[in-house]
Amino acid sequence: MIAAHVKKNARYILPRIAQLYGFLALSLSAIIFLAIYFSGASERVNGWFAWIYESIYLDEPMSREDRREFSSTMK
Repeated sequence: MIAAHVKKNARYILPRIAQLYGFLALSLSAIIFLAIYFSGASERVNGWFAWIYESIYLDEPMSREDRREFSSTMK
């Protein structure tokens, strides 16, 4: 905003506003995710993380004990 005022060019304002809205959206989504996670949905979220980890990084499905260990590590 200062650069736009000094250079008398309004083009400097739009990228800054877009950046601020991006940070606002990321912050709000992080706050909502943390509120959901700590309000009791941690088991379901940990299950999603285990499923994503299993489908992307592992070639074979995890056993129950591996899932339990993964869940305890996430906690």
